[in-house]
Amino acid sequence: MKPCSSSSGAKSRALPCYNRAMESPQFPSVSSHKHCPVCGQSIPPDAQFCSIECEQSMAARSRSQRRTTLILVGLLALIIILWLYFSLRGGG
Repeated sequence: MKPCSSSSGAKSRALPCYNRAMESPQFPSVSSHKHCPVCGQSIPPDAQFCSIECEQSMAARSRSQRRTTLILVGLLALIIILWLYFSLRGGG
């Protein structure tokens, strides 16, 4: 590939020019599928997980994230309640 010419006189790295009229490369056809959200293995389009282990792993991760979110929301609520209590109580 030849380098693209720059309109400015400053020296810069040469960038490759691409012929936009060229067609994109053709890829071999791939059967309809999707990937397991846990391990990335190829699965049929109607399946959600590749195995029971991956399904259980996702369920455990979901429970852990839900628990963490509830703890953080609870702490935030506690901080707001304490802030309101001390700010309304006065500086006495």
